[in-house]
Amino acid sequence: MNISPVSFKVFKNNVNKNNSSNNSQKNVQNYPIVSYAADTVAFSGKKNIFEQNLDSVNQIIEEKIVPLIEDGKDLHIATGKIGYALQEKVRLFGEKERDLINYKFRLLGRDDKNFKAEKFAKYLEKYDEYTDNRRHFDFYSSMAKISEYKSDLNIQNKVESFKNLFEKPEDVKKLEPLVEEYNSVRNSLSSELEKITLKNTNKPMYDMMIEMNEKKTTAIYYVMLNPYNASAKLLKNRDEVSKSIHNNKMSVYERLKQIEALQHDADSILNTKHLFYENTGEISDFVENNKEFVKILPKDFEIKSAYTALKKQCDVAEKHALYKMNEFFDKQYTDKGVVVDFPKLEGTLKNQKTALKELSKLMD
Repeated sequence: MNISPVSFKVFKNNVNKNNSSNNSQKNVQNYPIVSYAADTVAFSGKKNIFEQNLDSVNQIIEEKIVPLIEDGKDLHIATGKIGYALQEKVRLFGEKERDLINYKFRLLGRDDKNFKAEKFAKYLEKYDEYTDNRRHFDFYSSMAKISEYKSDLNIQNKVESFKNLFEKPEDVKKLEPLVEEYNSVRNSLSSELEKITLKNTNKPMYDMMIEMNEKKTTAIYYVMLNPYNASAKLLKNRDEVSKSIHNNKMSVYERLKQIEALQHDADSILNTKHLFYENTGEISDFVENNKEFVKILPKDFEIKSAYTALKKQCDVAEKHALYKMNEFFDKQYTDKGVVVDFPKLEGTLKNQKTALKELSKLMD
């Protein structure tokens, strides 16, 4: 449940104002009014079945529901204001926390712009491309062994002829040390990023967030216990039904169901009102104890600044990881003169993709 700022506006209803439709029967001739559309006959000096049923519900509303509105109004407004203030802060914390998690995922991926800019990125990209091709070829090789394709000599011959093409090229083998180092560095970066949290870097604000979330949950619970909202909504619905029972375009069944729904809602409120009165003391204490608390909530810019600082720490961790990768690349590849024949490797990868397309068509 969310607390809406509208939910703690006072419901305006003049409970002492008599329904004009119930007092407009004076000085009229006593002859029947026939409505063919409504399938009912009512005498001008008497109330019809809709008015009689609605009067019964109105009596319950005036005698039992209206007092609940008066009893619950002040606590509803006070609790709602506290809950809404807490809810908005907790929501902002949640948004920033999710944004931080997504930011970390981006830093760990190879699509990150900082990673892509590094000279070793192309090496890893080609290694991934080969492993992806090999994975698909192994899949088709497995498929060729099932009964559906086992007897197809064309498929069997193609798979056999492509085996050498998908053997690991020497240039791919040269990339393996770099891939191993990357996986190691990435795991270390992941561990570092896990430590960069609000709890570890700004404990006071983290504790405030936890407390706000707990108090928000309590506020929502107390708002739900308070019969004010449901009672105010019932009065509003009653006014609408009072008009609709005279709408001859609606069937008798529809109008009676509306009145029945009012009765049901009134019964539900009355059946649970004891929960509110049993907890009125606790609700009052909650309001009193948190009037000052909502005044010291962190400002929006403070929350945003805290998470901006966390992102900067993540950037530092990523830079350190990239430095280690560059250092390894320079020592193990540049300094040792390891050369990868990229034109040759790219030609092999292209031929592999062509072979995979051919196998795919044969097995479709």
